[in-house]
Order: sequence, then structure tokens, then C-alpha cells
Amino acid sequence: MLPAGVMLSRLLEFSIQFYSGQPDIFSTGDNWNMDAITVTAILDDESELVLVQQAGSPLHRFMSDRQTRWATAL
Repeated sequence: MLPAGVMLSRLLEFSIQFYSGQPDIFSTGDNWNMDAITVTAILDDESELVLVQQAGSPLHRFMSDRQTRWATAL
């Protein structure tokens, strides 16, 4: 559920931030593909509203040192 006082109409963006683990300077960072995402809001009446539903091959590739954030407007 949305936190108290948060209005669905005031949400502008949904984003995912990726942080790659590099335990030392000799290790390379991780890369990950995100192929699909669905974001669903549960409303006060317990009904569900799909806010985001996207897919691709990949939809986004997170890389260890760049392209670490993916965002979409709501």
C-alpha cells in the first residue's frame, strides 16, 4: 500500500538504482540485464492498479560503472 498521505496522482517517476559489488580494485563490477518489470499499486480499497508494465530484450542493461539507473515516468 502507499504510505499514508501519499497520493497516487503525485507520483511522477519510478526508478531502480543498481550498485555493483566490487570487493577490491582488482575485481570487475557486475552487469545485469533487466528484461521486464511490473509495478503494481495497492489502493485504499485493496484493488490493484498496474503503474508500469514494460519488457524488452533487455529492457535495460545495468553496467557496473555506467547506466546504473533506470527510470520511467508514471
